[in-house]
Amino acid sequence: MITSAARLVARREELALIDAAFRDSEAGEARFVLLGGDAGVGKTRIMDHVAQRLADSGVRVLRGSCVALGAEGLPLAPVTAILRSLVRDLGTDALDAIVPGASLLHRLLPDSGTAAEPSGQARMFESFTTLLERIGADRPLLLVIDDLHWADRSSRDLLGLLARSLRGTRVLVLLAFRTDTLGARHPLRAFTAELERLPSVRRVDVAPFNRAETAGLLAALTGKRPPEALVDRVYQASGGNALFAAELARTSGTRLPTTLRDLLLERFSELADGAREVVRVAAAGGPRVAHDLLAEVAGVAAPDLLAALRVAADAQILVADGDGYVFRHSLLYEAVAADLLPAERVALHRAYAAALERDPGLTSPGRAAAETAYHWSEAGDAGRALPALLRAADAAEAMDARAEQAQTLIRALGLWPRTGAPDRFAVVENALAAAGWSGEPLRALGLADRELVEETDPGRAALLHAHRGLSLYSLGRDGSVTAFDEALQTIAGDEVAPAARAKVLDLAAAGLMLRGLPDRAHAAATEAMHIASGLGDRDLLANASATAGTVLSQLGRYEEALAALEATGRPGSAPQQVRIDLNRSEALAALGRHDDAIAAARRGMHVCRTAGLTRTLGALLAFRIAAVLTVTGRWDDATAEIAAALEQDPPGGAGGMLHALHGEIALARGDLDLARERLTLAQSLTGPASGFEAVPADRLEARVALCDGRVTDARAALARALAAPVLTPAQSWALLVDGARIEARAGSRGATHLPPNEGVPLPLAERAGQLPANGALCTAYAAEYAAVSGGSWTAAVAAWDTAGDPFAASGARLRAAEAAAASGDRDGARDLLRTAAAQASALGARPLAEEIALLARAAHIDLATGPASDASPAERLGLTGREREVLRLIAEGHSNRQIAETLFISPKTASVHVSRILAKLGAATRGEAAATAHRLRLFADR
Repeated sequence: MITSAARLVARREELALIDAAFRDSEAGEARFVLLGGDAGVGKTRIMDHVAQRLADSGVRVLRGSCVALGAEGLPLAPVTAILRSLVRDLGTDALDAIVPGASLLHRLLPDSGTAAEPSGQARMFESFTTLLERIGADRPLLLVIDDLHWADRSSRDLLGLLARSLRGTRVLVLLAFRTDTLGARHPLRAFTAELERLPSVRRVDVAPFNRAETAGLLAALTGKRPPEALVDRVYQASGGNALFAAELARTSGTRLPTTLRDLLLERFSELADGAREVVRVAAAGGPRVAHDLLAEVAGVAAPDLLAALRVAADAQILVADGDGYVFRHSLLYEAVAADLLPAERVALHRAYAAALERDPGLTSPGRAAAETAYHWSEAGDAGRALPALLRAADAAEAMDARAEQAQTLIRALGLWPRTGAPDRFAVVENALAAAGWSGEPLRALGLADRELVEETDPGRAALLHAHRGLSLYSLGRDGSVTAFDEALQTIAGDEVAPAARAKVLDLAAAGLMLRGLPDRAHAAATEAMHIASGLGDRDLLANASATAGTVLSQLGRYEEALAALEATGRPGSAPQQVRIDLNRSEALAALGRHDDAIAAARRGMHVCRTAGLTRTLGALLAFRIAAVLTVTGRWDDATAEIAAALEQDPPGGAGGMLHALHGEIALARGDLDLARERLTLAQSLTGPASGFEAVPADRLEARVALCDGRVTDARAALARALAAPVLTPAQSWALLVDGARIEARAGSRGATHLPPNEGVPLPLAERAGQLPANGALCTAYAAEYAAVSGGSWTAAVAAWDTAGDPFAASGARLRAAEAAAASGDRDGARDLLRTAAAQASALGARPLAEEIALLARAAHIDLATGPASDASPAERLGLTGREREVLRLIAEGHSNRQIAETLFISPKTASVHVSRILAKLGAATRGEAAATAHRLRLFADR
């Protein structure tokens, strides 16, 4: 006799790995386990075993499965199942009490009636993450998600977020997927590869049984030791596949079908006629079918239906699942569904679709729209499939499943030529917007290109060109500006309606802004604002005004930018409010109104917390706050702000910006190792296509390279930063100052001794001549750039004092003191150095403090009190005559061997002199020693 639920056989290694992951999660470190293996190999059996064992020990267990409906998965199916279990166990009031903003999660329960907005998915995901963290903090939690190979894009995005961001909570997540069905371009390949790089993720590959394990499985199934001949036949036929072996065991190995599908169909064929017909109807319904829906389509009396279902359950073909039934294994479902005759399949799909249209309540809440669209599509009825697909797209939008919404709308558009339905372009616009919000620019680009082929209306064509430009920009491809030009030229005539014209102008303004064309972007945004105001379109007015404000900041017109941003008021959209606060904060900081800048960003952060945007837009606000705190010398507060933001695991570029800013602070404090570590993290989160988000990492790389004396690398990193398409004047000036320092360092090494590829200076002067110097911050940077290029350091000191940056002011005072000492103004040098030393000490800026102390020793100035000395700088540094000769040669770029040959000493002696010189100058490298000699004018003839 074959038992229905034999004990788990073998799998000691797999269970040990899962047990280790559970122990980690029980200790407060969330863990994810990827269970991969061929269909039927035993993945689900392992998860069932683990779930039962942990549930018996008091762990909360929640289960969900990914569901395939045609080419796409049902949007967020596993998450919806998990939420329904929690609502059933705890109630909605309890969920609302557990996590603020839990109402966002109600969108996944379609009967809640909660509306969505374009940015809602990020907010909903953040709320779901918080919910799991808090539930796991109260009691260990196991999430079991099966059939991951059928996961939709939104489910993958959410699971990826959970793997990256669940922290300090007792949560274990098991994810099972087939490996034998993953083609080279299957999206799960890239997804699992990305997950496997995370420290919280373990992968367990479930291999087929060996012969001994197959024998153990047969013994567990039959309750007795199997004959060796039976073991041989079953093992050879099944290849160790657990499901195949179990099915073969039912036949005692006497019949050996060539495929598992054939064997599964044999069991199906053994059913009585009534049961077999019900199973066929169930297979047309999908991997899971609700009881009421099956009863409606099957069309048999209730007693006969229940009897047939009982027979199918006893034969281990169907399994009860909530209010419906699932096939015991997906392979069994696929075998029965594939066995349906073409006409039979069409008729059953038509019956399912018609039943769902009559009564959507026949299936589980939230599934009716997607299932109806699937069945009409499979039935080949384009006329009825189209409206069903549009309803399914609306349902996906309500769940913030934007990628699935875009896919569904594009499928709907493919049916339009066969139906002649009206209002097609509204669907095109919605599909383009959904693809944009879901990060699918390639899908949006393809749609725009296809639609442009036949579009004759100029307003619609212009909108397509604008969307095409945004998609090209997002993909990092050439041609985006040309596309925006096409859009603007197309609306130049009078035949385009004002509403369409305003939309095109708004999109083009945003795109031109991103491409670093602020003058053109401002003109487009201003015209969009004027039209939107006349139309009374508040949302479009707010959007265009926010773009205009951002562009004005790019142009250095900060007061005008603030006025434009204030004119938007407080729009209803949370993301729009945050965008306005972010831009306002940046403009205020550029004007030197630091406290106001922080207050504006804090206001935006409050909106983020209540709207569930902390990880995304909140990370950019945190960067803005930390940047202002850094400028004003509150470094400890800045690092605390950065750490808090990074705890939220912000995505991509925003995280890179935060790490880079932390690296800047570490570098200023003299922790070069930490700066390098943060640089590596920042660069791992940004890339060539990151645009402005990569600028902080590029700038940090240039500064680290300069500390190491790698002028070529410093130039290359700074050139990348200067090439970013979107830079504010303040950012540009900061980069120009760094560039001037690099060129000064290169010059101090002697141009004749530079390697050939280091001899090409950065094009700084032309860029500086084109930049505005409005606002306290830009004025200070411009003054320092002029000073580094040979101007007055006294002016730079005054400018930085006005801007409120004590670190920059201290550095400028050091350089002004050098100039004063070189000109014989020892009293002026003393006053400057004392103030600079006090500022550097208060900040904890060790390298700057050491450089100040070094100049003070060279000038024989007591930083506390006392008159200056008349000794030469070299004497005050304690350099001997021979050491001065060696230092001169170092400054000229000589190697130790060349120094030895010039001074007629041994290379070893030259090396000793070099080491002593570096120690006396407080220099880490020969380049730093040469730079110090140059600044202190140790050689009058140089």
